[in-house]
Order: sequence, then structure tokens, then C-alpha cells
Amino acid sequence: MPLRGLMELGEGQPKARGLKSLSRSFMQRVAAENERRYAGGPVYAGHQFTRPVRLADFRAPYTQGVYAILENVSAGLAERFRMLYFGEAINLRDRITRSHEHFGDWLYEAGGSARLFVAVFQTSGMTEEQRCTIERKLIRAYNPPCNAQHKRSFEERLRSLAPRREADPLSGIAGTLYDRRWHLPGSGS
Repeated sequence: MPLRGLMELGEGQPKARGLKSLSRSFMQRVAAENERRYAGGPVYAGHQFTRPVRLADFRAPYTQGVYAILENVSAGLAERFRMLYFGEAINLRDRITRSHEHFGDWLYEAGGSARLFVAVFQTSGMTEEQRCTIERKLIRAYNPPCNAQHKRSFEERLRSLAPRREADPLSGIAGTLYDRRWHLPGSGS
């Protein structure tokens, strides 16, 4: 019977079990997995992250989330971590890799790959704007060294990307300032 898990036999006719029972058991399994994964995980700025895992051993899920790159600074049995970097991604597996643009910074700050760990806050159902808000909140709260480019506010970064329209101090003619050179409208230079 091809639909073995979805069908039950009764009075000679197959009956489909309700999707509620399937989804309930599925949700119970998901809840148990999340409980196992998040049990004992750190809370950063009010968000429950997974337990830190050595970056070399980490298998990132194909899901969206906010991630923390950590340095293990433990001296004894109790694990202690220093924040190195916070990031957000629509697909964590694509971002938490050795080809990440800040991987070299992480290695330098941690003093080697053996001390690099990662923790994840899964944000299923959140928009990119919500993930970015969480990322900025974490960066402001912990000021990690590898997030130096995020120290400026989002608005400041946006303003720095747009060309400025200002008046030439000598002629008073409005032009656009690119790389400290004046380009006057219609001048073609």
C-alpha cells in the first residue's frame, strides 16, 4: 500500500488519518529536537541561541537565522566564550563557511581555528528586516571586534553610499561630490 503511513484500514475501505494527528506528532518531534539543541544554550540580548559548537564540526542548517562566532576562552571545566562576530542569513549553510569574508578576522582574533565556535538563533518566519534588527541589537550590546563595519548606524552607512549634492564652495553651483572631486551637472567629467 503506497500511502501506508497516511492510511488506516477500516471496514474494507482505507481511511486517511487527519492531518492534525500527523502535524501534532511532527510538532512534538520538532519541539523535542529544539529542546535538545537549545538546552543549555546561551541567551544573548534576550535571544536563545544553540549551544556553541566547534566551527570545524558545525553542520549549519538550511534555514534562516542569526549566528554568533565565538572564541572559547575557557581555562577550566566551565566553558566561557568571547563574542567575535554576529551575522544574519536567509540560509545559514551558505554564510557560516571558511569562505566567509571575515573568516580571516575570526582566525586572527581567536588565535586559530581550534578556538572558533558558532551558536545559532533560528528565526523561522521572520523577515530580513527583523533578522537585521536582531543582528544590530546584538552588535550594539556586545561590540564584537570583527563587526567593526557595523559600528556605524544603518542610516550612516546608507548616507555614505549615496552621492551628496552640495554647492561648490568657490562658485556656489550645485554639483555632486564623488571621491572628493566636484562633478558639475552637464560637464561630463
